[in-house]
Order: sequence, then structure tokens, then C-alpha cells
Amino acid sequence: MVETLKIHGKTFRVEYNENALHTILDGLDIVKSTSRAIVERSIVYFACYPKKLGFIYDAIALERTLSPNTVAVHLRNAIITAEYNGGLKNIDDLIGAEIYDYDYGLSSKSFVAILSSYLKSCGLLNVKTVDNSIL
Repeated sequence: MVETLKIHGKTFRVEYNENALHTILDGLDIVKSTSRAIVERSIVYFACYPKKLGFIYDAIALERTLSPNTVAVHLRNAIITAEYNGGLKNIDDLIGAEIYDYDYGLSSKSFVAILSSYLKSCGLLNVKTVDNSIL
């Protein structure tokens, strides 16, 4: 999928493999719901603007006509549900490293950052600024 995203006054051209993203989220037991859709958008937006998750919440809230707090709650809910169902532990196998903290789980930002970075490193998520410089 190719799309243009705007976040915090900047415009980005994003190309990503939507099927690969869905497969990864299925493997982590991120259930299909509004929360899952927000997880997907968070991962894509984070690839564009990894500085502050709050700006990502703002962008998704604008896109979906929700409040930023509602976006944050949906993201956290998806992560907690996956953790409760046991699927989040699969992130270690997916990434090929020990990342998951069995005592504390993962913060929303860590979760989104890990998956966004993984997709970028595999060439499944590519981001360019509107002037075509690669991020």
C-alpha cells in the first residue's frame, strides 16, 4: 500500500506491505477490532515520526474523528489483550531476539517502535519525506 501521511506539520510518502503487517499482528494475537486498526496506523505513523507518540495519537485521532486519549486507550487495550492471550510472547521469535519482558510487558511506545523498526529493516515499510529524501 502506498499513501501520503501528514504528521506534526510534515508530509511523508509511505509504502508498506499490508499483508505482512496483518500476518505479524495475527502472530502476536492482536485481535481484529478498532484497536487493531489503531495499532496498524500507529506502526505506520511511527515509521514517519518516531519522536513522540502523542503526535501519532493526534494524527490518528484526526483521521478517525476520535480524541487522542481514545486512540491511546485503544492501542494500550490491544497490547494488553494480546499479552493476556499469550500472543505477545511471540515477539521474541518474530524479531529473533529477547525483547519481551515477562515481568513488565511492553510499553505502547516500545511495542510500536519494535514492530515499526522490524518492518523497516525487512524492507516491508519504507518512508520518504515529500522531497523524496529517505528516512
